[in-house]
Amino acid sequence: MNSGTLAYGVAAGFSGAIGSLFLFMAIRRTPSRRMDAPMALLGLSAAINVGVTLDLQTSDTVEEYGTVLKGAFAISGLVVIVSLVWLVAVATGVGWPRVPVALTVGGGVVAVVNFLTPSGLIVGDVIELREVSLLGESFVLHEPNRSSWRFVLDAYLLATALYVVWALVMRLRRHQRGFDMLGFGITIMFASMMYDSLVDEAVVDTAYLAPFGVIALTVVAAAQFTRADVDNEHRLLALARQLERLVFERTEALRESNRRTLDELSRQQTAARRMARLSEQFVRLNTLGVGDQVDSDVERGLADVLGCVGEIVGASAIHLDVRETNELSIGSVRLDWANSNGITPGQPNGDEVLQRTLRAGDLEVGELTLERAPGQNLSSSQLQLLELSTQFLAVALHRLSLVGALVNATVASERHRIARDLHDSVSQRLYAAAINADSLPSAVARDPDRAASIARKTRSLVLSSLAEMRTLLFELQPKAVESASMTTLIESLCESMEAGYDHPIEVALTDGPGLPTEQKLALYRIAQESLSNSLRHAHATRIAVSAAVDATGVVLEVIDDGDGFDARTIQFGHGLRNISERAVEVGVALDITTSAGSGTKVTATWSRPGSGDPAVGLIETRSELASR
Repeated sequence: MNSGTLAYGVAAGFSGAIGSLFLFMAIRRTPSRRMDAPMALLGLSAAINVGVTLDLQTSDTVEEYGTVLKGAFAISGLVVIVSLVWLVAVATGVGWPRVPVALTVGGGVVAVVNFLTPSGLIVGDVIELREVSLLGESFVLHEPNRSSWRFVLDAYLLATALYVVWALVMRLRRHQRGFDMLGFGITIMFASMMYDSLVDEAVVDTAYLAPFGVIALTVVAAAQFTRADVDNEHRLLALARQLERLVFERTEALRESNRRTLDELSRQQTAARRMARLSEQFVRLNTLGVGDQVDSDVERGLADVLGCVGEIVGASAIHLDVRETNELSIGSVRLDWANSNGITPGQPNGDEVLQRTLRAGDLEVGELTLERAPGQNLSSSQLQLLELSTQFLAVALHRLSLVGALVNATVASERHRIARDLHDSVSQRLYAAAINADSLPSAVARDPDRAASIARKTRSLVLSSLAEMRTLLFELQPKAVESASMTTLIESLCESMEAGYDHPIEVALTDGPGLPTEQKLALYRIAQESLSNSLRHAHATRIAVSAAVDATGVVLEVIDDGDGFDARTIQFGHGLRNISERAVEVGVALDITTSAGSGTKVTATWSRPGSGDPAVGLIETRSELASR
């Protein structure tokens, strides 16, 4: 192989290798490596241009030379120019992205004009070739013959050169260094292109050197960006080490500062925790309920309160004596607390013992005795806390007695109601079912139809008893009642009542926003008592129940066509008195409309605070029943 061809081949291979390397890095592109794609384009297009130049300068005929010059040589050269524009734009940031886009479009226009003109933009008609040499090897070039459209190409090349120079100058004015080698490579490339212009004019007789200038630019730019990446890596490593050192120093400083403040913070946090614990125990003790005796939860709550008070005031021991009186349902009990932090209990002599009587009004409920270590005096804040704790314990013990009495009364009332319900409904139905079961064998032998009727009636009695028991079990779960909606409660109640009733209960329910627990439970009891009266005493053949809940409140109605009664001559029974009192307590308006032989209508209305009239608009069957 001749030396000139070898030079072109080595240049093309070197440029292609650089372009391929940057193309591989561009495929794995990261935001910090924006230069990879332009460098890949420049390297690969430069390699192609070198090959095309070699092909051009080794043409055998004028026609072959003209075809390569107008086609592959012109296009590859334009691609090299466009890739240079994008490389400079990305490297400097000047004119981004409008200028590189405009110059790319301009390059496309130049390529189209080159294709449309008869002989292209570089030269006119190629009539004759002349021989030139490079490194002792002969090549061919056209005789000087400038194209009449050459000004289009020259204008584009001039615009590109001006942009490149402007971008580099602006980069230097911004004090953004690091692209001096790129400028040097661009200078070599433009110098080689100017030299090739002299070759075109036959001023010098040598082969084209612009491809070697492009290769030089590619090598210099690759070296520049590679060095920049290496420098960035070194700077990042140095910054990482500096940051690690600063973090270590600051961490040590913070640890030292934390050591100096730990004792103070520990004391403050201990005091805060003790106060929070005391407050929590006060709240917990205030929510406990008791029966006739102090149960384990109450004893544990009182012991926790004593422990919190003892730790805060620094006592060695505390004793609480709860007294049994006629007014209290709590039995006599003594609770002791001793400090486990190594404080030796003082002997009860003089100022080393403090006693406080627990009083709730005029009622004496107990006594609190506090023992201190010898020579230990309580501060004013500790004395104030002790007095407040004493008052709270007295009120809490008195409240526990009242809660116990209230719970006992409530439990007794519920037991009586459940026992009455079991006796009046479940027991009687089960007794009737048992009698039917006893008569069933003989009825099967004598009258199969009557036996089937007895079996159906027995099944109905059992199912109604089961529904009634399910309702009672549901009512024995307060949380279930609180979580259920008003309409759910009424629907469940009607289903259980209907199981032992010969006719269906007409139900119309309109759900809405939730109701407070007290009002919801009161309305449930009113519906329960009204249905019980209609089924057991009024001999009603038709019953309608409706509940309408909306944003203003709730309206509950129970209407039957039973016997009714004369409210002027007949006193309300125990059940009606209970629901009347319950309605008054929770602000429910209760209206009972009845007369002898005309049925009964019970209406319960509750309005939400701040709202207007409660929900209205009940089912038509209720209106029909009411009109009877």
